[in-house]
Amino acid sequence: MSAFPAVYPGTCPICDERIAAGDPIVRDEGDYVHADCPDAFDAVITGQPCRQCWMVGPCDCEDPTR
Repeated sequence: MSAFPAVYPGTCPICDERIAAGDPIVRDEGDYVHADCPDAFDAVITGQPCRQCWMVGPCDCEDPTR
């Protein structure tokens, strides 16, 4: 995923620090975060995907009431 400069200022939802216009950012699950924020992609890289839906994290695929 390549970084691009922020057009508008804001706040990074990962580290709660300010994002200034021109700072390098990336899109992470619908949010814009610092490109160098150390926690930006931890949720994506950890855990095993479900073999049915390929989600990483809780899913309803093995729920017997489904």
